[in-house]
Amino acid sequence: MRRLVLALWVVGLCTPAGPRAAPAAKDKVDPDAAPLQGDWGWDPAAPQSPALPRVDLERVVIKGSALTFHYALGDQRSASPTEFQVDPKAAPKAIDFTPTEGATKGRTYHGLYEVADGKLRICYRGPGSTRPRDFDDKSAGNDVTVFISLVRAKAAK
Repeated sequence: MRRLVLALWVVGLCTPAGPRAAPAAKDKVDPDAAPLQGDWGWDPAAPQSPALPRVDLERVVIKGSALTFHYALGDQRSASPTEFQVDPKAAPKAIDFTPTEGATKGRTYHGLYEVADGKLRICYRGPGSTRPRDFDDKSAGNDVTVFISLVRAKAAK
């Protein structure tokens, strides 16, 4: 049952959005979200979370209040656009993101984030789950925690 629940919310997050563009981001960036803004790639030094589906996370783009996961499944490239909010005053810092399309559209994922030394770490749980307590919080009952580690994409030359 636990695997079925995990599969359903992971597939919901990673439902292919096709070639559609991410939702229009607000022109004004929330100062609390400023450190997260930009193009992030997978951290090659960090292993992929076993809770992630068998897709290749290529990058995460954060612009304004939009956070878009870009990934590949075989030869097919897809994007999962979300809207997000952060609470940098929480300890640890909190992030919530809500898909704007797909099977989990409108359902919020609760997580934590940390930006340090050009890296962005995020851990989260699916809709209806509790927020992880810290980056070592692997699971809570049937709630599986997903961990991703990203690095800033190199500036185009």
